[in-house]
Amino acid sequence: MSRRRSCACIIALTMFASSSLTSLDATPVASAMAGRALGVGHTQTVNGFAVKLRWVMEARQAGVADYVPARGNIFLIVALRIQRAGGHGSYYADPQDFHVQTSRGDVIDSEQFGMTHEIHAHHVYNAPVDGVVGFEVPAGDRNLQLLWQPTFSANPDAQATWSIGPVRQIVSNYL
Repeated sequence: MSRRRSCACIIALTMFASSSLTSLDATPVASAMAGRALGVGHTQTVNGFAVKLRWVMEARQAGVADYVPARGNIFLIVALRIQRAGGHGSYYADPQDFHVQTSRGDVIDSEQFGMTHEIHAHHVYNAPVDGVVGFEVPAGDRNLQLLWQPTFSANPDAQATWSIGPVRQIVSNYL
C-alpha cells in the first residue's frame, strides 16, 4: 500500500472513529442538506429500532480507492448507527436491509467491500451498532435516496427513507 493511500486510510478511519464518539444527536455533516427533512443526520425509528444516517462520502474521499467502479459510477460509503429505541423485540441488523434508490427508480443493493467498520449481520440488543455500508451508484444522479427495509414479522412492509441528495453535493461536504 502506498504511503499516500495509507495516509488517506488513516485520515478516513480517524474521521470515522471521532464521529463514532459523538453523541447520537451530534451530526458531522455540513450544511448542504440541513434544510431538507429526513436527510443526512436524521434518525428514523421503525418497530422500536432507530437508524441514524450519520454521513455519506465518496469511497475515494474516504480512502477506499482500491475499488474501481463501472464507467459513469462511483462508490458511496454510508455511515449508520442502529440502536434499540424502545423496542422489546429483536432486530437482526443486516447490511442487505439497506438500498439506494436512484432518481430513475432503480434500487441498488448494498455491497460488501471488506472495509474496516463495515456493518456485518448480527442482532441489535442493548449496545448501538455503528458502521458503514457501500453502494455503487450513478455518478451524476441528482436525487438519491437511502432505503432501510428491515425484516420484522409484525410489520413486513416496514421501511424508512432518507434523501442523500446529489452525489457531487455530498462529496463536496467532505473536501
